[in-house]
Amino acid sequence: MIKLNPKDLRKRVRRKKGERLDRRHIVPRVKYEGGGVMYWAAVSWSGTGPLIEIEDTLTGSKYAEILDDNIAIVKQNLNIRSPYFIEDQATVHRTNDVLEVKEEHNLKDLNLPPNSPDLNIIETVWSYWKTKVSRRDPCSLENLRRIADEEWRNIPVEYIRSLIRGMKERIREVVSSKGHHTKY
Repeated sequence: MIKLNPKDLRKRVRRKKGERLDRRHIVPRVKYEGGGVMYWAAVSWSGTGPLIEIEDTLTGSKYAEILDDNIAIVKQNLNIRSPYFIEDQATVHRTNDVLEVKEEHNLKDLNLPPNSPDLNIIETVWSYWKTKVSRRDPCSLENLRRIADEEWRNIPVEYIRSLIRGMKERIREVVSSKGHHTKY
């Protein structure tokens, strides 16, 4: 999900004692935050795949439909030969509909632990992408969609490859921290 307001760009502020409510440190908010758009996408050594907008709430049957409609194209366009598919353990990723589609397309899940952005590089890619979109300051949902698509297509292949190359170190870090927080 990428939101129109508040900006997804993370801001950190170091305040001195007594400055807690100083206007310089307060980000204005818009009622209902202006809305947002949810997406599904894939990345591989070859770069980014299509950016698929998800309308309404994501259900297991809707996710199964997204996979069924797009995974063959993604595999072909991104030159993916491996059957392994990395995703988090969201409940929509494990419904019977989804498991059937994964079996039809010969997709094998690595069964990563839930909430493991240090092992799922697309989480890092999402963060990079959201920062790029936010810096362009979209002013409407239509503008947000256009900018999101442009920025997704402009993610450098070398950036994704650097994340993939770093997986060995990420895994080593997770093992040495015994599954706790890592620098990733």
